[in-house]
Order: sequence, then structure tokens, then C-alpha cells
Amino acid sequence: MKFKLRQMEIFRAVMITGTISGAARMLFISQPAVSKLLSHTETNLRLKLFHRSKGKLIPTPEAHNLFNEVNQVYEAALKVDAFAENLSANPSGKVHICCSPSLGLDVVPSALQLFSEKYPDTKIHFHTTLIQDIPLEKWQDVPYKGLSQTTTDVIGKQLDLAVVDTPGTTRIINGEQVKAIAVTGDKRHPELPDVPTLKESGYADAIHYSWTALWLKADTPLETVQYLSDNMQAVLSEPSSTTFVSNNSGEIMDMQPEQLRAFQLEEIERFEKAAAQTNFTKL
Repeated sequence: MKFKLRQMEIFRAVMITGTISGAARMLFISQPAVSKLLSHTETNLRLKLFHRSKGKLIPTPEAHNLFNEVNQVYEAALKVDAFAENLSANPSGKVHICCSPSLGLDVVPSALQLFSEKYPDTKIHFHTTLIQDIPLEKWQDVPYKGLSQTTTDVIGKQLDLAVVDTPGTTRIINGEQVKAIAVTGDKRHPELPDVPTLKESGYADAIHYSWTALWLKADTPLETVQYLSDNMQAVLSEPSSTTFVSNNSGEIMDMQPEQLRAFQLEEIERFEKAAAQTNFTKL
């Protein structure tokens, strides 16, 4: 066989990530190993698969045609792998889901609990970087490799579903590399106007935002707190700040200290409710 399975795997990773370094990270091997095997593949097949340009690999028409065939082989291999695993576990199906840390204790576990009750024989692979112990035997927690690897695996069909933050993903979605099925805010995302919210889809309590705030010690004088808050709001209202936040798919939360405190307490209450529903215990 001129085109061996390992070479197909390397070629596929390069096609998905677009770079030698990206393929190396995806496969957990060194960049020189990827480069060497890719060069050997081109020589062996007597095909020019990529043009090198400013650190990126531009696929040739032959590479695109070959990728379609390799993907069919890869998908078939995944089915064989799943079938082999199912022979021992004997579930009726398997779902791979990836979630960002900010959603790992709220929306996704609640949804998976409902799914598990409806489909008790389905094995769930739940990937996140935060949850260390899911209290259901048929859930398998796998520390995942970040947003970049998550989206790569969705594109490459190694994941069925991923729940991620919008910054860094809206361009991929609008580029039609992946499909967004819902957003977790209480209103539609401005860059994804055609994607409904979970609330619209019938899950009234499934509202979640990833947010960042400036915190001070509890004994900080109120005058200092208000001074810093006013100046922070002034900085955030500058055109350069609003443009930066908007370009990164974010929204500015215009809150005074007491409003932020009330918001935080509401978030804690929601997380505690979700934890109780999914049998998470406090550490």
C-alpha cells in the first residue's frame, strides 16, 4: 500500500488545521515528524499536495480530491472503532459532546441529565477542562485541549457536538465550517442573527453568559470601589474599547458595583440549583 493509514492521518490533520504545527498539536506528535511524513507521502504518491506560503500550507486541487476520499476512510474507521467499543459496553449508541469550562457546571450537565433519562442506554462522552468527576457511570470525563482543538475536532467529525464561547467561533460558524444550533444568551447573538436561543427552543431557564469583571478585596473602602468603577466604565465606553469587545464577539456589561454583586449572587444561585439537579457535591 503506497498510501498507508498513518500517512492518511497526517494528511487529514494538515488539511483540517492548515499548518504543520496545527497538525502536530492535533495528533500529539512533533512538528518535524509531521513534516517528514508529509514529505514522504508526496514523494511516495508522486503528487504535489501543498504549496508552502508564509508558514501555511495551501492544498492543491489534487489534495482536495484526495481529502474527500481520505475522509470516507476515516469515517469508516471511526465506525469500526465505535462498533468494537460497543461490543464490550453494549450500549445502543454513543454521543461525543465537548463543553467549555464556563458552561460545564450549568447548562450542559442539566441538558445531559434530561437526555440520559430519555435515552438510558446511550453512552455519553462529555469532554471539558473543568469537571473532574461526573456522577454517572456511563459518562466519561476527558480533559479537553482548548477551543482550537475543540472546533478542529467538530470540523473533523471527531465530536458530534461542542458547547463553546462565541469569541473565536463566530467567524468559523459564519464561514460555514461548523453549524450553530443554539446560543445560551437571553437574546440572539448579533453576529449570529439566524441562530435561535435555547430559551426560544423551549428551555426557559437555559440562559448563560461567560463574563469577566474586576474584583477587589471585601474591605476596600467604598470610595475607592466607586472611583475605580467609574474609571473602568469610562475606559470601556471609549470607541477603541467598544470596537475591541465587539470584534471579539463580546458585549460590555454596564453595571455599577451593587448591580454586579446582585448579578453574581443570582449566578451562584443558578449554579447551585444546577449542581443539585445533577448531583454535584461541593468540595
